[in-house]
Amino acid sequence: MSHLSREKLDLVTRTKKVIRQLESVLRGLDQDEQCADILQRLAAARGAINSPMGELLEDHIRNAAQFEIRAGCIGGRDRNRAHLPEIATRLK
Repeated sequence: MSHLSREKLDLVTRTKKVIRQLESVLRGLDQDEQCADILQRLAAARGAINSPMGELLEDHIRNAAQFEIRAGCIGGRDRNRAHLPEIATRLK
């Protein structure tokens, strides 16, 4: 299995987990469960969404910037590459 296929499989698995968490939130709302319990589930779902979203965004930024550097759209390859981790961290 290729590196990208494993990453995709991981993202699919994590997305299914988020779906199950949100379905649990819906069940809790339908069954008039305590607000604290529902909030805890929502917080878990938010965390489960934020992590892969940050990873995908970071990967997208790296790939897009590298493409533009190679295409000559952006000058100063080393200077631009040095900023990529900072940009990705700020966007997470």
